[in-house]
Amino acid sequence: MHDRARTGLARARCMSEVRVQEAARMLLATRAPLKQVASEWGFANVNHFGKAFRRVQHASPAAYRRSFGN
Repeated sequence: MHDRARTGLARARCMSEVRVQEAARMLLATRAPLKQVASEWGFANVNHFGKAFRRVQHASPAAYRRSFGN
């Protein structure tokens, strides 16, 4: 079955969302700089990471981290 039929998303979009979700976990579990989190989860740079993160989490990575007291 095609990925879009299962998830409603294209494969690249689905993988991007999974990477953002894992990066969000890392943001809360560590105090690693955003640049390191972006790099570890395969984003080209912090700007790319921020755009993808906002699309999925509806907040910037820094705001997301602050909202959970980190």
